[in-house]
Amino acid sequence: MSMTFTKLFTSITESTIWNEDDRTRLVWITMLAMADSRGRVWASVPGLANRARVPVDACEAALNRFQEPDKYSRTRENEGRRIEAIDGGWRLLNHGKYRAIRDDEAVKESKRRSAGKRRKGESDVENVELGRTPSNSVERCRTRSNGVEPMQRQKADATQRQKAEAGPPEEPTAPAAPAHELFPELRSQAGFEAALADFVLHRKKLRKPLTERATALLMRRLAEHPAKAVFALETAIEKGWQSIEWSWLETANQSRSVPRTTEAARDAHRAKCYPESLKANVIQLPLP
Repeated sequence: MSMTFTKLFTSITESTIWNEDDRTRLVWITMLAMADSRGRVWASVPGLANRARVPVDACEAALNRFQEPDKYSRTRENEGRRIEAIDGGWRLLNHGKYRAIRDDEAVKESKRRSAGKRRKGESDVENVELGRTPSNSVERCRTRSNGVEPMQRQKADATQRQKAEAGPPEEPTAPAAPAHELFPELRSQAGFEAALADFVLHRKKLRKPLTERATALLMRRLAEHPAKAVFALETAIEKGWQSIEWSWLETANQSRSVPRTTEAARDAHRAKCYPESLKANVIQLPLP
């Protein structure tokens, strides 16, 4: 059985075919339903009559009427004729014309479906990007359980993070000087370029790559103490810091400068704490 179909326009009730008798109209609608994608109806006269449930003579009369000119037809091609005989059946002359017509609702529905698929594709891509960060995954689960639209919450959180990282907007400044002229007091320090390159790589490994603004802020901070810049960068990498604060460095420096217990101090402590009878049995403990 053919799975093709033919559109039945409401304007058929205003055409001259609707002025014909009931059997003629029934044969015409049957031919529309039987037509394939190229407007061909494959049948014999008795077979068509059987499909239309009309007598054979009525079917023949209808076919003859469809092949006659119609001066009142709205289609002027073929002098208003509706069909032509072909080998094995008939061909609807205006089938291609009406098949190509798409009403406004069909066009709107097609556009709505296309827009929906495009939005779904964009949403899937954004979900993948946001899902790479574990914290976002946890937050997404929480928002679902609270009944909040996940995508709206994630977009809002991403916007807030960007604003927090960017900081307050900078006032317009004069054009920046060439790179080799920026912070000469830092670049003159031995090993600074290598330490800075290592820190940039360190930030990338943390999935927090330095932006242009963040780099400028870092350079300004290091320029406050140029002689300590290399030490600051190396310490930040060692400690896993994302940024540099001089107060952090002072704390780290103090922890490094705590003197280790000397042999003399340890012996004095043992002489003070243990009786003479137990000194020989004291286990030699390693230095802390």
